[in-house]
Amino acid sequence: MRIAPMSWADYEHSNGRQRLVNEADPTPDLSLQKNQTFPTERTLAHNGSANATVIDLIEIIVNESPESEALRFGAYSLTFKELDILSTRLARYLRSKGIKEEIMVPVCMDRSLEMIIGILGVLKAGGAFVPIDPQHPQSRIQKILQETDAAVVLTHQQTSGKLAGIKNSVEIIEWEKIESVLNSPAELPSTSNRVPEHLAYVIFTSGSTGTPKGVLVEHRQLLSATQARISYYGGFSNVLLVPALAFDASLAAIFGSLCSGGCLFICSREDLQNPHQLAQLIPQLDTLLCVPSYYRFLLEEDLLKNANLSKVILGGEVISPELVRRHFEVNSRALLYNEYGPTETTIWATVEQINPNDQHITVGHPIEGVEAYILDPDGKLLEDNIIGELYLGGKGVTRGYLNDPHKTAESFIDNPFSSSKSRLYKTGDLCYQLPDGRLMFVGRTDDQVKINGYRMEVGEIESALQRLEGVRQAAVIVKKREHGTPYLAAFVQCTKKLDQQSLRDNLRTQLPDYMIPNIWVQLDNFPLTANGKIDRQALQALGNNQTQIVSVKRPDDSIENPLINLWQYHLPVQNISVEDDFFD
Repeated sequence: MRIAPMSWADYEHSNGRQRLVNEADPTPDLSLQKNQTFPTERTLAHNGSANATVIDLIEIIVNESPESEALRFGAYSLTFKELDILSTRLARYLRSKGIKEEIMVPVCMDRSLEMIIGILGVLKAGGAFVPIDPQHPQSRIQKILQETDAAVVLTHQQTSGKLAGIKNSVEIIEWEKIESVLNSPAELPSTSNRVPEHLAYVIFTSGSTGTPKGVLVEHRQLLSATQARISYYGGFSNVLLVPALAFDASLAAIFGSLCSGGCLFICSREDLQNPHQLAQLIPQLDTLLCVPSYYRFLLEEDLLKNANLSKVILGGEVISPELVRRHFEVNSRALLYNEYGPTETTIWATVEQINPNDQHITVGHPIEGVEAYILDPDGKLLEDNIIGELYLGGKGVTRGYLNDPHKTAESFIDNPFSSSKSRLYKTGDLCYQLPDGRLMFVGRTDDQVKINGYRMEVGEIESALQRLEGVRQAAVIVKKREHGTPYLAAFVQCTKKLDQQSLRDNLRTQLPDYMIPNIWVQLDNFPLTANGKIDRQALQALGNNQTQIVSVKRPDDSIENPLINLWQYHLPVQNISVEDDFFD
C-alpha cells in the first residue's frame, strides 16, 4: 500500500484507503456523514480507568464504529479500523527499532494521513512524539533533534532533506520505505502498556535565551485536556485541521475529533490559504478551530456564506470586538468560543462562549480539572478587578521543560493553596477576575508575544538578529495595525545601510517565517531608559513615525505613483517602496 504525502494523482485503489472520487465524476463526495455517533458518555466513563490514555479512547470508537470515517485528505480517507491497523503496525515496527516508554520520536512530516498515523503509531509504541515543522529552518530542526537525543526520526522522502547532516546514530525512517512492513500482518514486537505518567509528546516553543524550549506533556495531561474538551463541547463531527502540528492547538483538533468519533479533515498548507479550495471544503465542516487572524481571513474572503458550522473555536490571540461583530453578522448560526491556555498547561485552560451583547471579551472560566489564581508579586490572592499574574494548577500542568531543571523550578512551583502535592504554572500573563468569575486577559509580564497564534519570545528574534553580520544592536517589538492585527517591528543599529532583504534571508536560516519581522527600522542610536536599558515605549513612538522606515526605492513615474497610493490607502501602510514585498 502507498499513501503519498501530498500528491494523490497517482493513487490506485487499495484496502488501506477509501477512494471517494467517482471515475465518471471527478468531484469528491464531501457530504456530511449523518450516521456518525459520539459515544461521549461511554468515553468519559472509560476515563475513570486508572491507566486510560487517549489511545484507549480512540480504541473505543474503533470497536463501536470501525467503518466510520476517521481521516480525510482530498479524495481519500481512512476509517477508524484502517487507522487502527496502520498505526498498530507502525507501533510494532517502532518497537522493533527500540522505541519504548519515555523515548522521544521526532515526526517531521507535511500535512497528510501519514502524519496522523505516525503520531498514533509513536504513542502506541510507548514513545513520545515530537512534532517538527519541515518548513522550519534546518538549524532550528537540528537544535530540536539534539535536545531530544533522538534515535529515530519519522519523515517523508520529500522532507528528509531537512534532516541532512544529523549525526549518524540517528536513523531516518522514511514512510515510503516502510510501506511493505505496514502492509504485512507479520508478527512484530507487541505494542506498549502505556500508563498515564508516561511521556506523550514534547512541543518546542520559542525561548527567551535564543534556544527553543521543549515542554514535556504526559498521557494523563493529554487525556484530561481531551476529556474536558469532549465534555464541554459534546463531541465533534467534521473538523478541519488548521493549526500546524508544531503548534499545540493542532492536538485539540486531532484528539478532540478522533476521541469523539468525528472525522478530521486535513489539507495541504497551500490549500489552507486558497479561497477556491476552502470554498469547496468549508460547507462540509461542523467545527472550525483556529487563531482569530485566520478566522478574519475567512470572513474577509467571504468564505462562510454557505457554511454549516455549529462551532467556531478561537484561541492563541486576543479577539477584537470587531471580529466578534463580524462573526455574528456573517455566521451567527455558529456558536463562538474563546479558548486560552499555555502549552505548559496542555493546550487549553479556560474557555468562554462569546455572545453578541457581551460587554467584555474574556477568556472565560477554567475548564474541568483546572484551577486559576491571580496573585500579586508576593504570591497573595487578589480581589476582583485587580490586575495580577495568572497562575494555573490542576490536571493540565505538565512535567516541565526538557533538559532545563532550573527553568522548570522557576516556572512550576508548589501550590500553596492545596493540601495535596500539586504544582502551579507561572504563566507570565496579566489578568483580573470579573465579579462573575470570568478572567480578563490584559497582557504579559515579560517580552513573550503571540502573532497569528504562535507564541514566541522577542528575545529569541533579537538574539538571532544580533548574530548576523553587520548588526550592532537589535530590538523587536509588537505593533498593531488599525484593525488590531499584531505584527513584528525590528529596530536595528547596523555598521552600514540597512539591507532589509539580506537580513530577512539570513534570519530565515535560523527562525521560522512567522518570527520574521514585517517592518524594519534603522537607528543611529537606541533610545534608553534612565537605567540604560532600551526604551521600548519610545520605540513604539518611533515605529509610528514612518520616516524612520527605510525605503529602498521611491516611485518615480506616472505608473508607479498611483499604484503606491492604492497600496498605501488599502493596506494601510505609509511610505511604501516600489521594491517592498506585498505579502510582507
